[in-house]
Amino acid sequence: MYLPILLFTLAVRLVTSAPIAGKDVDVISWRYLELNIRAPVVHPLGKSEVTLFHGTSSDADAKELAKMVDLSKGAAGGDLNDGGFYMTDSIYAAAQFACQDVVEKVFVLEFKWQGTDLRVKEFQNGDPDLEQFLAYDKDPDTNTEDNPAMNAIMTGNDMITGPMHKITTDRNLAPDFRQYAATKQKPIDDGKLTFVTTHELFCSVVPIAGGVDENLYTVGQRSNSGFSLAVATMKVGSGTADWGKAMSE
Repeated sequence: MYLPILLFTLAVRLVTSAPIAGKDVDVISWRYLELNIRAPVVHPLGKSEVTLFHGTSSDADAKELAKMVDLSKGAAGGDLNDGGFYMTDSIYAAAQFACQDVVEKVFVLEFKWQGTDLRVKEFQNGDPDLEQFLAYDKDPDTNTEDNPAMNAIMTGNDMITGPMHKITTDRNLAPDFRQYAATKQKPIDDGKLTFVTTHELFCSVVPIAGGVDENLYTVGQRSNSGFSLAVATMKVGSGTADWGKAMSE
């Protein structure tokens, strides 16, 4: 249980004792991940106080979101709520999502979410009603009177969380990718979602698809002791990830 923590602590000390510069950071961090023992990702609950991330390829959008999250300006078509503000619990996952736009650099916004006293629906892999809810969300002809249970989930929660919908367009995202959709404006306006900072990250250092495995996904969670190293690694454009090729295949 303690071996992964010890190994990562040693890696952090090795890196932070020297200048953060390109390959040195990348090589040491990846050697740690090769040695680390795999363990399932533990996703934090939306009904808690947690750090979440939102990735975008637009500098202008990042600056606007840092000032205010306005759900009326959100893009339609999300899995869990049409027009919700989508986040995830690992900075690697958020960076992956934005890197699908095939750009050199992306902007990952870090937020604090205080959901302890809010209404949150948490879908898990294998939940029998998850596929039904996804279909309900996507069907423009859905009659709410025909499915009051699904409509209650859609309209009665401040946040809906769940695994990424496994479709072809998600093939370049981490298998453990989890979505957190803020669905109501009032909690946001009441300060339940607060902006912390923006991370500018290079896509060449953001692994594609399963390259963000259980270990790397966990390191990208804000509560992990290796988070700062992970961010430092992605701030230097010395990687070889080819997002253009991945998105064209």
